[in-house]
Amino acid sequence: MPVFDSTAKPNVVEISGLVKLYTTTLESRGYRPGATHAYMRAVEH
Repeated sequence: MPVFDSTAKPNVVEISGLVKLYTTTLESRGYRPGATHAYMRAVEH
């Protein structure tokens, strides 16, 4: 029977990549740098 580690941490690299994808999507849709930065910080928080 497999044992699962309940203390597993999220993969920081994957999260970082998703945040970057999110911000580039916002930029490509015309969001201003200030708004993009604010949304990025909110997601990281």
